[in-house]
Amino acid sequence: MDVTFTQCRAAARAARGAEDGRRAIRVARPRSVHGLGSSRAPLALMLYVAATEGRLVWRNPASFALLERPAAIESPIGKGLRRRLLRIVDRRWDLLVFAVPPVLLLLAAVVAGLLARLPLTAVLLATGAAAYAVVFMAAQMLTQLAWVRRVLGLRQRSPDEIAEETLPGSNWSVPLLHHEAADDIRPLVQEIDQRLSRLVRADLRVRGELTDRDVQEIPVRELLIFLPRGATTQDARQAMSAIMAAPFGPGSRVLLRAPANQVAKVRQPVREGGGFFFFYAGACAVVLTICAYLVSMWEAERCLSGATCAGRPDTFGSAAHWLAWRLFFQDPAGISADAPQSLVIGWLTSVVGLVSVPVLVMSCRLAITAQRTATAFATEYLEGVMDTTRLLLITVTTEERDAVLAAVAAITGTSPERSFEQNHVIYDLGVAGGTRIGLVRCPSQGATGPGGAIMTTTEVIRRWRPDFVVMAGICYGLRDDWRTPQQIGDVIVSTAVFDLDRKAIFDGENGEVRQEIDGDRASAPSILVGRLDAASIDWNAARVYFGLMLCSGTLVDSKVYRDELRANHRKAVGGDMEGHGVYAAAAEARVPWIIVKGISDLGADRSGLVDRGLAARNAADFVAHAVKLGAFADKG
Repeated sequence: MDVTFTQCRAAARAARGAEDGRRAIRVARPRSVHGLGSSRAPLALMLYVAATEGRLVWRNPASFALLERPAAIESPIGKGLRRRLLRIVDRRWDLLVFAVPPVLLLLAAVVAGLLARLPLTAVLLATGAAAYAVVFMAAQMLTQLAWVRRVLGLRQRSPDEIAEETLPGSNWSVPLLHHEAADDIRPLVQEIDQRLSRLVRADLRVRGELTDRDVQEIPVRELLIFLPRGATTQDARQAMSAIMAAPFGPGSRVLLRAPANQVAKVRQPVREGGGFFFFYAGACAVVLTICAYLVSMWEAERCLSGATCAGRPDTFGSAAHWLAWRLFFQDPAGISADAPQSLVIGWLTSVVGLVSVPVLVMSCRLAITAQRTATAFATEYLEGVMDTTRLLLITVTTEERDAVLAAVAAITGTSPERSFEQNHVIYDLGVAGGTRIGLVRCPSQGATGPGGAIMTTTEVIRRWRPDFVVMAGICYGLRDDWRTPQQIGDVIVSTAVFDLDRKAIFDGENGEVRQEIDGDRASAPSILVGRLDAASIDWNAARVYFGLMLCSGTLVDSKVYRDELRANHRKAVGGDMEGHGVYAAAAEARVPWIIVKGISDLGADRSGLVDRGLAARNAADFVAHAVKLGAFADKG
């Protein structure tokens, strides 16, 4: 829906009236370089411009969020002069506040002096313009001195202070969030995620870097930064802290929301352009322009009083030429001032030229220092924070899915976030043990078919790009050992899988039908077998068996067939219906895989001794235990 300016005004009033509204607005509208006023337009206009660019995530005036692009990514300029002007007003508000009033005063002075023949009024207007510029220059100097003290001060800034200052400039961010309702804030957060994806894809489409079809397929890997001080209410701030990652612990000044798709590289901060010096130089140019006008008037009056005009800066051009040379403590050849006021202005101009040298040096040094600090932070800290491995858990039944959700929530302390990716739903379960955990449920049992393990695993690996794949769920037990009999709820970890579905059928010598199994026998990657073996040492909820897993699309509920499997595959410890499908898809994508399943039955009499819930819970709990230990934190 299109958001009107009236609605934006109502939203701005609601934000200002919130308990922490004014502080939150200051986060979205930081102070300008000159320190007088904000660097962005008034909030209502700022929200309206964001709405026209699609950056305003809007539900109603009581629930909205403002998205900001990274500084390195320019917003595609839409059609229409009005939209362009609004964007300039919003982005260049501090420059307009600094430049427009003195320019208008100068124009009024020109009109008063040349057209209306009011020299005194013209002088007063020009003096007012100069005073306005001088006030801004002084304020800018004080602001920069405060910044120097903060950057080079004795107190070492904490990582989260550096993050709050630097990360929003190099990443998509939410500097302002207003949510008054008592209902869950998650729908608003989901809309923020969806809007971010649409904006990133729209930018690519507008720039012509990808076709429409490719744009829809490309995964979005943008890190989202939320500034807690940008929340207008305490409840909203606490709710966002519960949803997003706090890299610096409770009370962190920044919250991170990693995308569902893997972040390959952290965007480096935008290079500092030394904006302070350019504002200083601009202010000096305005003041010198005004002074040139005044000097020309004073020298012209001096000529009228009888003094010679030869070699005097009695025109605006000659006065500007003379002042430019005075910056270097010299008079240009053939031009010198005679009026006392002009001489004072000339010496003050020389002082400005002298001061400009250390200002330039200090501005460059501060810009270099700030850039090095931001770059070092992004390189050494943020990349470490984001360098989490990605573990994809695959389940089939609802019991398996719910067991994984409960087990992982117990170690992450967060609720799952659902991402609807074409034919599949990917659950982002959060981060634990240095690993981001994702979950997908196969719509149907077995390895083959549209919703089977092969197609589901293949598609989700392509979209989510995990570092490890683990299938967690239930299976039947096969071990026949009176010394350590398998129990319902025991856990099986596959050291290898054997595909029973691929077989050759032929007639025997006596006319009987014979079959020979010709399926793959694949060993699970040793890196995962070893790590899960280590994790089993201090997990005592149930016995953990490591061994061969038989895989077939056949549901086994036959004592005769089970005993046949035991006889033909004496080293097998269990069997399931999907393990060979996960292996095939993961091996094709070169992603380490393993099967972890709880024993729900013994392959016969399924109407009797069966406990799918216990089996699913134990398998999920064991995987969560391994995650918590950091078993998946290193790619190896």
